[in-house]
Amino acid sequence: MLRWPAKCIDLTWKHWARTLLNCLMPANRDCMLDRIHAECAADSDLLVCNSVRAGFHQLLQATNWQAGDEIIFTGLTISAMPMLASNRGIRVIPLDIHRYSGEPMLADLVNLITPATRAIVVTHLFGCRFDLAELISVARSQDLMVIEDCAQAYAGPEWHGHSDADVSMFSFGPVKTATALGGALVFVRNHRLYKDMIQSQQSHPTQSHFRYLARLLKYGTVALAS
Repeated sequence: MLRWPAKCIDLTWKHWARTLLNCLMPANRDCMLDRIHAECAADSDLLVCNSVRAGFHQLLQATNWQAGDEIIFTGLTISAMPMLASNRGIRVIPLDIHRYSGEPMLADLVNLITPATRAIVVTHLFGCRFDLAELISVARSQDLMVIEDCAQAYAGPEWHGHSDADVSMFSFGPVKTATALGGALVFVRNHRLYKDMIQSQQSHPTQSHFRYLARLLKYGTVALAS
């Protein structure tokens, strides 16, 4: 399925002004989290975090993967994601993608899987979203986790990624569709893994309203200039 990627900062001045007001007079954080969970998390556990990179870091901390284990990444993704795995001693294995559709080459996937493989990270980029059913079938036959990075595939709160993916991650950075100038939603379909990720998240500081305010002013200036 093809979608349009964001080609500019997808932020109206009405939303900018409202967000600015919320930074100066912040609402109760727990109430906001409850509202997000009520709107978005009907069929899975939901982790709200600062970025997809933060969510992926917490996922890695929550697993028992060791140095020398392997994660297969589709060949086009943000470099910070495989770097997070490499920093833990996990080997990053690239999976080639189709030059036009961005779909992973499943014929190559089978040959890349080894006894050390633990997961496959698939990224939807540039407005492309493809069906993961066959890839998930291959992963299940090898007892591998499927992590879906829906980087530029947000389609509203009713879509949580592929229902059979173990984890689906959505980013709302400056160049993402329906931007919030930051933040991420991570849908986790294994409750034990989710609890471990929550525990990991609690060891990290919460972003301050003033730090987000600085980001809001920065990108408001960029939007005005452009």
